[in-house]
Amino acid sequence: MGQFYNQTRQEHLTWAQRRLEALDKMEVKLKAMRALAVYAASRTLSQAEVVRLQEWMNILQAEVNALDNATTCMGEDDLVH
Repeated sequence: MGQFYNQTRQEHLTWAQRRLEALDKMEVKLKAMRALAVYAASRTLSQAEVVRLQEWMNILQAEVNALDNATTCMGEDDLVH
């Protein structure tokens, strides 16, 4: 029983470390999204600029979603073998 507990605890710790790393990366991307929004709100942009900014926002959002989806739940990669 002790070995099972230790293995389970290690699995949770490994997952928590991966999740924290992902949250740090998500924070950077969300701050970049905020900076783009502030930039867009403070200027008169051409249609081409609006399209380009939206493309960047979509890319950043997809990256945040991918990080979140990859680390929300413990997966096979988090299991200690």
